[in-house]
Amino acid sequence: MVINNFSIYNNGLIVLITNNDEQVTLWGDNNSGKLVYRKKGATIFNVQHTGIYIGKDEWGRSYIAHSHIDNGQAVLDSVENFSKGYTVYEDNKECVNTPFEIVNKALDAIILGAQYLTLLENCQHFVSDACNNIKESLDVQRITTSVTSIGVGAYMLKSKNGFVNALGVLAILFGLHGAVRQPYNGEQASFL
Repeated sequence: MVINNFSIYNNGLIVLITNNDEQVTLWGDNNSGKLVYRKKGATIFNVQHTGIYIGKDEWGRSYIAHSHIDNGQAVLDSVENFSKGYTVYEDNKECVNTPFEIVNKALDAIILGAQYLTLLENCQHFVSDACNNIKESLDVQRITTSVTSIGVGAYMLKSKNGFVNALGVLAILFGLHGAVRQPYNGEQASFL
């Protein structure tokens, strides 16, 4: 859902006004502001799709703020829509901002219509900004480094110098190793 306004009250109540002028009420809890992720899908680079847990509605349905290519912008989705059938994990990364600030920043970004751009404004940029006030995507950094290393290594293999060839092989191996990383070490998000 896209929202136009929100209010957060001391008792944890979060009142959202949608772009259709509907009022939606969520209840924040001790887990509001926690970072979550799921597998992105069938990618050779093991990219993770990240989001921020906001709260639950009156039926106990959990809501996640995230930015996704399918929406073209940051939105608030039910955990079912966020997960796309994959297990959702809690990301135990430490944040500079408090959980309250994280929720505020996430909802503000939705109101501002934060656009989704794969390399510049993806889900990881969205979560990183809310968490640490820095827009970065570790997966984009890792993949661009890997692809660059593989490309440089392939170019070096054209050399007639055996030492340069050996360095090229090492660059390719370095790039392949960096491209295929292990998933984050989070546990299944039981609070959802």
